[in-house]
Amino acid sequence: MGDELDTLIGFLGDTSSSTRARAAEFIQGLTGSDVGISKLATRAGACLPKLLHLLGAAAAESKYAATTLVNLTVIPEVATLAVEKGAVERVMELLRENTIPADLLLKLLTNLTNTDGGVSVLTQEGKPLEGFFISKVVHLLAMAKPPSMYDYAASIITNFTRHPIGRRVFLDPKRGLMCMALASLIPGQSEVRRVGVAAAIRNCCLDDLSCTRLLATPCAAPSGNNSFDVCCSTSSTHSYAEGGLEAVRSLIRIVSDTTKSRELSDAVRQCCAEAIAALARQAVGRDALVACDAPQLIRVGYAEEDHAETCAALEATATIFMSHGLVPEELQPPEGLRQAEILEGE
Repeated sequence: MGDELDTLIGFLGDTSSSTRARAAEFIQGLTGSDVGISKLATRAGACLPKLLHLLGAAAAESKYAATTLVNLTVIPEVATLAVEKGAVERVMELLRENTIPADLLLKLLTNLTNTDGGVSVLTQEGKPLEGFFISKVVHLLAMAKPPSMYDYAASIITNFTRHPIGRRVFLDPKRGLMCMALASLIPGQSEVRRVGVAAAIRNCCLDDLSCTRLLATPCAAPSGNNSFDVCCSTSSTHSYAEGGLEAVRSLIRIVSDTTKSRELSDAVRQCCAEAIAALARQAVGRDALVACDAPQLIRVGYAEEDHAETCAALEATATIFMSHGLVPEELQPPEGLRQAEILEGE
């Protein structure tokens, strides 16, 4: 099939639109199986430039090309090669033009930003437009219509917040991006959104600098957007601001809610519980958690929790709270408290 596949890939650059469309349709069909994807991956160098070019063609061609690229870039090596051939810039350009279904483009960008190279291009680190693409992705998540077409922007936020430059841009108080994304954690949003944003917030709690920046977020409203009109003054006696507290409240709500609106996604609850545990390891994080009544609320959620990884994260938080004397005496399990005190003393 080798020669036939090479011929088929060649048709992607034919002068006839109908021929290109038929070739793109057939190649998309090949990506419906692991065998087909593997065969196309061996010819990624030949087919990727043609597929990226077709993204700007007529609808019949561009949608097939976009779907094929989504399926192929699941393979990390193919995603890396696509980034080298300008795929990230191409996707961002097409998102602005609105000529291809946004969900396909965002799925493709999710795969591309699973690579270090993809994140590097998206962040534009050290360049005049540093942070521009990141801001665009977050604005699409928060404001673009219809919302369901832009759910996968949340997955991209997860990916770029795995990297220091991504976290720095995301938590830049002048941009207000974290507060915009936080709205996707509320009940009623899609699971893709909730998982993506919860994981991003968790990523921002895993290193001391990002954690401090998150807690100091003022959540100032972007110009002309009243939906984010939140008090943003930082207390003179604390190292956290209202925006940071709002993020902490959202995390606590998700792991402690036992009502009918309880978060049903194990992945979301786990991310939030892990974020809380990471916050509890820092003094400023513990202060913010206590300000939001975390010691008591987490106990309520833990009593109803049955997901092992979430339970483990909540237990780690409780141990830290007890070792620092932050759990009310009536809520302290005597054995656990004595053990925590011994650990603290050592």
